[in-house]
Amino acid sequence: MYGKRLLIPVGILIFAALACSAVPALPKIPEAVPVIRKDGECTDPRFKAAELAAYQALVKARADIANKLTNAITELEQTYQDDLNKQRDDYQTTLNACKDDHCTLGAKEDYDRFVGIAKGVHDGSLSNLEAKEAKAINRVQSVYDDAVENAREQFCSPGYQASGQTADSTYSGVICSLDQPFKVTVTNAFADYTLEFTPASASQGAFSFTWSAQSVTAAGSGKYTIEGYDTAAPRIAVTADSTGTMPKGTISKGGTVYIDLVPLTTGPCKKS
Repeated sequence: MYGKRLLIPVGILIFAALACSAVPALPKIPEAVPVIRKDGECTDPRFKAAELAAYQALVKARADIANKLTNAITELEQTYQDDLNKQRDDYQTTLNACKDDHCTLGAKEDYDRFVGIAKGVHDGSLSNLEAKEAKAINRVQSVYDDAVENAREQFCSPGYQASGQTADSTYSGVICSLDQPFKVTVTNAFADYTLEFTPASASQGAFSFTWSAQSVTAAGSGKYTIEGYDTAAPRIAVTADSTGTMPKGTISKGGTVYIDLVPLTTGPCKKS
């Protein structure tokens, strides 16, 4: 018994291979491309609102794209598995009807050919779905990018040139952002000095200054607001209490002055 070859019909071997073959696993759905958000560099509340609306629309569109891809892949895999199962059943029926190895091997060749073609169609279809998803993601990202860029151009100034005059004092300076500390230079017959502004928001805050010339010193502080913030001609309304000291005594006074702001289109604050 041990010296004899054990002959097993080809059909039985193929049947055993089919019975033990694993069903192809479902492919992993591709990991989503990260959402690119561009909400920095500008704190204007109108820009923030417009960007948020565009971002929410982008997130919803991305979710829709992901759901469509998931559904399409699920349908593709179900069709693929159904086709394989049917072909396997047909193959088994053919094997059962075969009377010799020639028939059995021919059926195996037909089955293998079908499986190879089906896998090629399946893999190609999966690649097409992934390519369509990538194209859809780029499209909705572009819609978001355009909306944000339009809002940025509409609501976010690249900076301001301070100007104007009160009595014999003139104002100058470049202000790149109204929600970051900035300075304005005051020039008059006595001295050049600097107003230092500390914003509480993009539309208001506090300021202070000191200066000295010859035997005179002065200091002051107060509050300011940005008037006409959403117009083409905004200005700073500066309300101050100041004290000047000179050889003949001390003088205190208060009041409001206005510094004009001219929006810049080019210059050191312009972002490329």
